[in-house]
Amino acid sequence: MPRPDVFELLPEPASVQSAELAVRGQNPASRAAYGDAAGRPCHRAFFGLDAPCRGCLAREALRRGTTERWYMVSGAAPGEVGATYLEVTCVPFRGADGAAAGFVETLRDVTTTLGVENHLIRTSEALSEEIDARREEARRIAGRAEELQEQVRNLLEARADALQTEKMASIGRLAAGVAHEIHTPLSTIVANQDLLQRRLKRLEELLAAPATEGFDERLRAEMPVLRELLDLHGLAAARIQKIVRSLRLFAHLDRAEQELVDPHEGIDASLALLAHETKGRIEVVRDYGPIPHILCRPDAMNQVYMNLLQNAVQAIEGKGTIRVATRCDGPDHVRIEFHDTGCGIAPEDQSRIFDPGFTTKPRGIGTGLGLAISYRTVDEHGGRFLVTSRVGHGTCVALRLPVAGHRDLPPEQPPETNAGE
Repeated sequence: MPRPDVFELLPEPASVQSAELAVRGQNPASRAAYGDAAGRPCHRAFFGLDAPCRGCLAREALRRGTTERWYMVSGAAPGEVGATYLEVTCVPFRGADGAAAGFVETLRDVTTTLGVENHLIRTSEALSEEIDARREEARRIAGRAEELQEQVRNLLEARADALQTEKMASIGRLAAGVAHEIHTPLSTIVANQDLLQRRLKRLEELLAAPATEGFDERLRAEMPVLRELLDLHGLAAARIQKIVRSLRLFAHLDRAEQELVDPHEGIDASLALLAHETKGRIEVVRDYGPIPHILCRPDAMNQVYMNLLQNAVQAIEGKGTIRVATRCDGPDHVRIEFHDTGCGIAPEDQSRIFDPGFTTKPRGIGTGLGLAISYRTVDEHGGRFLVTSRVGHGTCVALRLPVAGHRDLPPEQPPETNAGE
């Protein structure tokens, strides 16, 4: 038996079990997590199973007399919401007669061993002040063509810097999301690799040894374990492949600069890359209607969708809903609406939300450049923004975009805002 003081202080759930797999004792962490399991078999007390696990790790540890470690999934199928990945460790011990008397089993939750979220966001306060100063200077020297041209060049450079800053922030958000989403399936593959190799080694040993009585039964006993491990690997690989497809679609790699695209594809790709921020907290409702394809730069429009969805996610504290609705707006335009149940925008701020550098988010969360760049992108595509918001009730940001060949809106049209819904 292990020393009681060490056993009691273990941070993860631990139990002492007999050679017959019955629970003899538990540490406080185990009792807090699973209740009193005294006398119950391991598989029923901790995993809710009616029979011992296939290829039971405890029996293997008792048979070999060595510490064994395995990884299991409980709560849901691998890769699904609610799945918990456990690292199971069995340490056998012997009685006074030297025979195997039981084992100590520890259970460690390794579902969230990696939480990587690296936002590359740079401050924009100095840039906002510089742009305001340049605008004031441009008004003062409007009659002096040479100085005005110099100011225009400065503003273009400032815009390029702002675009680069927001691009870097977006890359940071994408990297954090992709790393977070890929971590869980990748951890499954890594965790099961050692066990898979050991099982394959056992198969090789069985096949290399002379056939004896019971050979077929021993061979068949190995197959379910291998099949389960390969199924887990397959699910994990499929999840990683789906994430990579979404990232490729979002970036529109190897695609023409302008082309006819389905807006739903870009919206879905953006939502997939934001899944780590909405999962379990925000319900996403897709209210898609039949709309024609639009002629645009797909990477630029996808960045607009990503920015609007990211703003909606950040506006919701706790649980909430984001609804994306699409429909035709007359014969020549499509309308894409992003509704959220977030905190809303104060009336005095609504006229400033598209100003470069303006943000209501805490320092380190927003750059104040995303909506300014999104507005410019939509304007360059002949579209316009319409914003409706109420404090405490949420916000609706709508895009009205022309179908190919119908860019009839004047450039630089100010966005529509409305404090009522």
